[in-house]
Amino acid sequence: MLRAFGRLVDGLGGRYICAPDVGTNAHDMAVIREQTEFVTGLPGSGGNTAIPTARGVFEGIRAAVDFKYGRNDLEGMRVAVQGVGGVGSSLCAHLCDAGAQLVVSDVDEAALKHVVGETGAQAVDPAEILFADVDILAPCALGAVLNDQTIPKLRASIVCGGANNQLAETRHAVMLKDCGILFAPDYVVNGGGVLGGAAQVGLITKAQMEASLRGIGETAMRIFRIAEERGVSTEEAASSLAEEKLLEEGGATSPHPTA
Repeated sequence: MLRAFGRLVDGLGGRYICAPDVGTNAHDMAVIREQTEFVTGLPGSGGNTAIPTARGVFEGIRAAVDFKYGRNDLEGMRVAVQGVGGVGSSLCAHLCDAGAQLVVSDVDEAALKHVVGETGAQAVDPAEILFADVDILAPCALGAVLNDQTIPKLRASIVCGGANNQLAETRHAVMLKDCGILFAPDYVVNGGGVLGGAAQVGLITKAQMEASLRGIGETAMRIFRIAEERGVSTEEAASSLAEEKLLEEGGATSPHPTA
């Protein structure tokens, strides 16, 4: 199956470059590499894209705390991390170093035990993690965790994590806004993984990657401010900013200006 996937990727001629994610690893990427050069995260390549992903999420959390609380540190802040796989465990290390108090969960008992031992985090049942009494919720597992059932029960005032597609539907960003919860759009703050992969295949330099990782917090802050100024959700603000950037790159003028 992996080789067949590799042939499919190769047929796209470089328009798509694959990398490890949930359920796959460097060994799987090596099998795919038998069929295509358009793959990252290979064994021994230093290509663990979870590391730059976590770094970007951490920068996003710092920006969210600055915007929400006017603080430039995380000392003593309580953070719930849902999922302590590659991204979640690396994020926990950053948060621990910054003085945050961690609450964590995972269905993988071994991974959970490791993070608790490394950081002194409090482990809770996976069914309880979203509703923990914390300042920040960092979803780092699967998607669609922010929905009609979960949002009313959230106790965190900031949601910023590495999982993809955290909103079950786009409208849930408005629901978070109406609940007074600051949401950092996932595709903004978890962009470090793409940056890491791009550096591996030579699309950008490591120096460019580092600069862009540092800039994730700045981009998140810009999105928070746009949302506040326009009275829209952060998801809408992020989409608007992304559209503007794409139009700038393409040298075109939007026929449908955003608000």
